[in-house]
Amino acid sequence: MEHILLCVLLSLPVASVSVSPQGLLYSGETVTLQCIIPGYTDWMYYWYKNNQHLPDETSKVIDITIPITQTGLVGQYRCEGTRTDRPQWSQPSGDITISVTGLPKATLTVKPNPAYHGETVTLTCSVGSDSIWSYQWYKDRNENVVSQSVRHTITGDTLTISSVAESDQGQYWCQGEIQSRSISSIISDPVRVTLNALPTASVKIVTPQGLLYTGETVTLQCDISDYTGWTYSWFRDNQELPIQTRKNTISLPDQAGQYKCVGTRRGRPQKSYLSSALPIIITALPKATLTVKPNPGFPGETVTLTCSVGSDSSWSYQWYKDRNDNVVSQSVRHTVTGDTLIISRVAESDQGQYWCEGNRVSRPTSSLTSDPVTLTVKDSRPTATLSLDQANVFTGDRVTLTCTVESYGWEFYWYRHRPDSTPVTSTSGYSYTLSRVSVSDGGQYWCRAGRGDPVYYTLYSDPVHINITEIPIAVLTLQPNWTQIFRGETVTMRCDIQGGDTDWRYEWYMNGYSVYSNTKSEYRISPVYMSSSGSYTCKGVKGRTFSKTSDAVQLTVSDTPKAVLSVSSQWLNPGDSVYLSCEVDKTSTGWRFSWYRTVPYRAGLPSLSDQSYSLQPLSDNGTTEDSCTLIPAGPTHTGGYVCRAGRGDPFYDTLYSEPQFLWSGGN
Repeated sequence: MEHILLCVLLSLPVASVSVSPQGLLYSGETVTLQCIIPGYTDWMYYWYKNNQHLPDETSKVIDITIPITQTGLVGQYRCEGTRTDRPQWSQPSGDITISVTGLPKATLTVKPNPAYHGETVTLTCSVGSDSIWSYQWYKDRNENVVSQSVRHTITGDTLTISSVAESDQGQYWCQGEIQSRSISSIISDPVRVTLNALPTASVKIVTPQGLLYTGETVTLQCDISDYTGWTYSWFRDNQELPIQTRKNTISLPDQAGQYKCVGTRRGRPQKSYLSSALPIIITALPKATLTVKPNPGFPGETVTLTCSVGSDSSWSYQWYKDRNDNVVSQSVRHTVTGDTLIISRVAESDQGQYWCEGNRVSRPTSSLTSDPVTLTVKDSRPTATLSLDQANVFTGDRVTLTCTVESYGWEFYWYRHRPDSTPVTSTSGYSYTLSRVSVSDGGQYWCRAGRGDPVYYTLYSDPVHINITEIPIAVLTLQPNWTQIFRGETVTMRCDIQGGDTDWRYEWYMNGYSVYSNTKSEYRISPVYMSSSGSYTCKGVKGRTFSKTSDAVQLTVSDTPKAVLSVSSQWLNPGDSVYLSCEVDKTSTGWRFSWYRTVPYRAGLPSLSDQSYSLQPLSDNGTTEDSCTLIPAGPTHTGGYVCRAGRGDPFYDTLYSEPQFLWSGGN
């Protein structure tokens, strides 16, 4: 029998790698790889990482410990087997990629937060989309673990606090755990659970806004801050109403009163605090007020009628003329805009009585009709009247022009040289002031007035001529004009205004300070004192006009002078003449001299101060000569002689001289 050799080729077994644990791998875990080769058991295993042989790994199962700091790709692993008997090699496994994910961070959410006392609060912890996590809860400090209790229920990723209380306030954390792999997530950021006081309800009027009137419908609204899902209760004058909606519509006047509301959370026991009372007050219908400007008006002028119904702006307006049923409607000359009726180019036909009335916009309310106002239209255009505040004007003066027009509301226009020229200026007041005028400001001036839009002008005024002259000069003179004045004398200062009229008030100044003021041009100082010495000036004042100040005149006051008597000889022979000389002050003038002989004291005669002598006037007293010659009328002139001087009006006397005695050498 012929033998046939049959060869059967068997394929080599294929290795495969299994990984434990399955799913995401995290930093710090140990990963177990197992090489599986079907068919035989006596294999020797070869492991490769990233195509590099791992000579130390020969077991069927190897463990890979991942550092806690490592994330991302760890490497690609494969295995194959060899045996001493056939087959010697398996086919290698496919590459298994080992990739590591960083530890996730837990995220904590709290709802509601803040919460009201007695509410249920739910804390939810999330660690990515992986569902293999269990959760740990902490309060206030990480080691304070929140455990299951009567009010704290833990289910999966949720911690439920029923009937939350003040003791539940605080900071909460959560953390995910995979207990079978001894892995914990990064702990969540803390979330503070806060309890709020219950909110207070408030009532407001939604519509209509503003004042409320009889016959209107009012919508009220109950507002409660925070959250939704409230049911509402309403009270009028502390009586509960059968209304549970947020809005409450009432009719006036029957349902006026004090309104309050309160809220209750749907499905929860919390109630808000009761609102404050909102009074629904009915206001008496207001009365319209009509104003007409300008009134009276002039032909062709624009007249504006304005209707006012209090401070509320939600009114439209109706206008009437002569009778309440005669409605003034829009026309070519009658423009109605808001609260205003404008009559352009007013004519005599527009004269009459006008009324107005307010109607609430989108509300069935009308005000009381205004009192009537009579519009008067004059028969001709008015004329301006121009006047000047002073007749004589000097350079530097302030001049005021006044323009007057009957009625009110005018702006004034001022013209110079020609009335049909461009106005010099315009003023809201009726006066125009030229300050510190010069000669060039003189000339003719006109004015007219205008008002309204477009502007309605009066006729021009008659012209006023302003004649401006140079300011007059004050001249100060001293009377008497002596170079030296003595204490006790009388001095008169005269102020003359050069180039001006006589209606001045005169002002005198000493060393720059005012000392005297009068309508007379003379300033009399009687008597003068040493303190009267100084530099004197004067000027004239007329209204707002001042003359130029005079040049200064210096007044110097000396102490009371004493006459000095000298004689030609004190020792005489019988029959000699005696020459007497009396001197006051070499710089002073205008003196008259008196001569006296001393005699034993007798009452009624002038005396020297020591009362030792009386003085007997000589016959030639009162002369302007400062010397006197005694011609002998007897055998001798033996005796004492005195002199003194005087001047002015009133007469001013010096002190007596010291006596001079004459002695005779004969019998």
